[in-house]
Amino acid sequence: MSENPYATPQSPLDAKPPEDTKEESIRREHVNHEASIQSIGDIYCIAGAITIIVGVGMLVNQLTRFDPYYLFWGILDLFLGAFQIKVGIGVRRFQTWSRIPACMYGVFYFVLLLTVNLPLALVIGLSLSTYVIAMIYGERGQTVFSDYYKQIIIDTPHIKCRTSILAWIMLVLIVGFFVFLAVMATIPRMR
Repeated sequence: MSENPYATPQSPLDAKPPEDTKEESIRREHVNHEASIQSIGDIYCIAGAITIIVGVGMLVNQLTRFDPYYLFWGILDLFLGAFQIKVGIGVRRFQTWSRIPACMYGVFYFVLLLTVNLPLALVIGLSLSTYVIAMIYGERGQTVFSDYYKQIIIDTPHIKCRTSILAWIMLVLIVGFFVFLAVMATIPRMR
């Protein structure tokens, strides 16, 4: 009898999946940390965009009445927001120059929350700034920001960290809420 050319190919039952290379195992070990650092960059980009929106609102407020205070803070917000977006993009791309400004922004937000004078704000601010510093300057963070790891990312494009749909929905809701707050803060008050 001849073999059936349409039959399903047979493989041995004891076939083992191919072993990961050294680069693949390093990437799989650090891929979740990599995603966490990229989320910090996303948060900085979102906060920078909101800062720009607030700055534009302060400058638009100058059209109805001139106030040097709002003019100064509006221009400062535009520059700070643009720089924060640049830092966020740098963190997302694991550029080493972005590590120091990212940690400075983390400390800045902690100091900013100190002015709120709420115990919960202090705990949240301290936790978030400590988290940012630990993620970026910890052992895994230093590995992720290294040139060697950047080459590993290039060599292993098939390894990705998958984000759940629930996380995306939460992100859209949080961003929408903060954009709503920023827009409401820029609308002049009705008297």
